[in-house]
Amino acid sequence: MRWPITRDYRATLPASTLVYVRGAGHSIATPQPELYLTLIRNFLADRPLPLPDYAADAPPR
Repeated sequence: MRWPITRDYRATLPASTLVYVRGAGHSIATPQPELYLTLIRNFLADRPLPLPDYAADAPPR
């Protein structure tokens, strides 16, 4: 997904959390299944996520 579209999601859903997973591409479920499961489980259990919220206006590098 292109960065401007991602930023539009953040603007539309201001209480959302954007987590950047380096090297994930479009989906993290296949290349990084353990991280994916941890993110989903922690989100559903209302526990802290293992990666920080990415709140910058510029795309991640």
